[in-house]
Amino acid sequence: MLEAIPNEDEIRDAVFGLNADSTPGPDGFGGSFYQSCWEIIKHELIEAIQQFFGGTDDVIIFTSGGKRSLELVMHQLQNYQKCSGQRININKSCFLVEPKASNNIIQRIKEVTGYKHSNFPITYLGCPLYVGVQRIAYYSEMISKLVKRTTGWQDLELTVMPGVFVALMIKEILCTILSLVGKLLNKCGISSEILLEFLGSIYL
Repeated sequence: MLEAIPNEDEIRDAVFGLNADSTPGPDGFGGSFYQSCWEIIKHELIEAIQQFFGGTDDVIIFTSGGKRSLELVMHQLQNYQKCSGQRININKSCFLVEPKASNNIIQRIKEVTGYKHSNFPITYLGCPLYVGVQRIAYYSEMISKLVKRTTGWQDLELTVMPGVFVALMIKEILCTILSLVGKLLNKCGISSEILLEFLGSIYL
């Protein structure tokens, strides 16, 4: 039974307890990757694991905005808090409505939920949520985080694993990340050329 969020030492022990020759998981990486690249990825990995066990995952709830509907949602959220022992952070919670929603609707939602009103666009799980035409600016925060994380790798000392260079693994990771970001932007009608031009303006 989990009694506390695992700390860095416990996570490290679990990582180095993995079979280095194990079959890669859904992310495409086996135990040897996490062990060999521990000094490079440990901060992000530890943060992700601790957030998972801390139950801090975000959630979006859709509702009609009617008073009865809102009351039922709030009732279920209260039940969830009682059953799970977790608490919803009201200061980090908000609601969004269509841009043309009346002040009466906004005020009603505030009174029933106690949440603050926010405007589009917002960032959810690292991705922009917006109404209307797609804009490259909506993705600037996500791309900037990617650039910030990867530029720091050049200062790390790259060691050689048996037959495999860490540098090659980093290259594969970057290619995968850029491929996923490119697919996301293409689905939103933003060409990969714009992404490459943006990254080129930062790295070059």
